[in-house]
Amino acid sequence: MPSGRLKILTMESKKNSHVYLICWVVALRAEATPIIKIFNLQKIQTQTSFSIYANQELGHALIISGVGAIKSAAATSFLKAYLNIGSFAAWINLGIAGYHKEPIGKIYQAIKVSSQEHCRTFFPGFRFSKIIEHTSLLSVTKAELEYKKPALYDMEAFGFCEVASAFSCNELIFVFKIVSDTPKSSLENLTKSVIEDLVNNNLSTINQLLSEINKLSIIEMERLSIPQEVTELEDLIHFSRTNSIKFRNLYKKWKYVNSEKTLKGLHLSKKTAKEVIKFLEEDISSNKSTRDYL
Repeated sequence: MPSGRLKILTMESKKNSHVYLICWVVALRAEATPIIKIFNLQKIQTQTSFSIYANQELGHALIISGVGAIKSAAATSFLKAYLNIGSFAAWINLGIAGYHKEPIGKIYQAIKVSSQEHCRTFFPGFRFSKIIEHTSLLSVTKAELEYKKPALYDMEAFGFCEVASAFSCNELIFVFKIVSDTPKSSLENLTKSVIEDLVNNNLSTINQLLSEINKLSIIEMERLSIPQEVTELEDLIHFSRTNSIKFRNLYKKWKYVNSEKTLKGLHLSKKTAKEVIKFLEEDISSNKSTRDYL
């Protein structure tokens, strides 16, 4: 790896130095160690059984969950609450997994995560087909030894997906697994150092993925942000909850083709929420390019 740490944040995200854009949930310390080192994550004292590491400047936070779907779900929920993670953050479950075929050490994106125990399936994440191969994953309650299905096998991804899906949009939830054992390669060969090497050997691919994931997270942050002129107008004119939702939706459409216009001074001519909404509706309908957009 280059001597400098991975620099994958854009200028926009650097301005938000205390915003976490990437949240990692990993089961084992050996899986987490390469990520902790490469991003210079510092341990946060939580006085709980969970270990959390973070780098506010780079926008990364990581929690070590322990093995199993329940622990993974609990860790995901704890990280969200403890650091007040925004809805625009990307969530990544990274770790090792069994697979039905060689080679050991290959990294996959799991785009279908199932649990036979719960009879449920998740389809997480925007697909990065040009960077990484994708496959399905089956979360099990104990280590798989027979590999009967053509899928990855792990013990955490289902619990992670179940909880993370409540915190962020589905496109920002990712499961990346590195093959650690197969029918030809026993689990008995796994040690802490071997696991660390499996992750270290895939850091180049992980870096490529992070570059794209970071862009998606920033786009979502901008999408969810409420423009100052919107909140200022709502402070000057009373909006019911229903009218506020309608106003904000109309504003996005109106701004799409009126990027140079502002709402400044609108409260002087429009005294009620209904008048503001009517103004936006009429302005939208009078603009042909807006009608085409709609």
